[in-house]
Amino acid sequence: MKRFLRTMAWILVLTCLFSTAGAERLEDDILYTFYDDSAFFGDSITRSLAVRVAMMRQEDETLMEGTGFYATGSLTLFDGSRPKVFGSARCFNYRGTEATMYYITAVVRAKKVFIMLGMNDPVGIQGDKALGWIEDIMYYMKRDARTEKAEVYFFSVTPVGTEWCRERNRPDYQERLDEYNARLEEKCTELGAGFIQISERLKGTDNHLNPEYSTDARFHLNTEGVDVWLQCMLDYAQEQYDLGLWDPFGGEKPAAKPVATPTDLQAE
Repeated sequence: MKRFLRTMAWILVLTCLFSTAGAERLEDDILYTFYDDSAFFGDSITRSLAVRVAMMRQEDETLMEGTGFYATGSLTLFDGSRPKVFGSARCFNYRGTEATMYYITAVVRAKKVFIMLGMNDPVGIQGDKALGWIEDIMYYMKRDARTEKAEVYFFSVTPVGTEWCRERNRPDYQERLDEYNARLEEKCTELGAGFIQISERLKGTDNHLNPEYSTDARFHLNTEGVDVWLQCMLDYAQEQYDLGLWDPFGGEKPAAKPVATPTDLQAE
């Protein structure tokens, strides 16, 4: 009986080892390929991401290969979601020409679309309208044969600092923003879009934007803050790999590391 129990124990150990072998953390350069051939749309916050990636590309020109960043300062989610360019309303820019995200997605043939908008609306106060604009984005993306196959992802709206809340007399705005992000995640699930949570890891102990990650202690991110954003992106790519939803190896898995045998474990 004891021999049987020992055998079953080793089987359980080996099963755990084999089950976790496939969940090994991938190298960053592999994880970044999840974002190849993509289009990123946003406001000045996204512009800071574009600047950081441009700096990193000086060391590795293949980083996020084929990916473009289209960011317009003070752009609202409302204006960004529109299917046409209207008068003096802010919009995106493609090679010096005003354009919608749908047109740009089609022209660059983006395989994935990543969107970070909402700070300028503000979504924490008009959540219902904002989620309606999210629905509009998915509708316009999927109704066009040139963009319908593009995978769409939304980033959570980044946190604001306490100073921002005082300036606008909105002491509970961050709590409202948290509620909106939770609803946005649910809406993404409902619409078949991806949701990447970055807000939580940018917060300090007071639940607001950590000043160490900001250039103005209000809402803009500095290099350290953008690096947190990039780490969230890497973690999301790893999660998609672990879930079997993304295969960066084209069906050919990387060689697994040797699995410890019972003899090896006994020696330890």
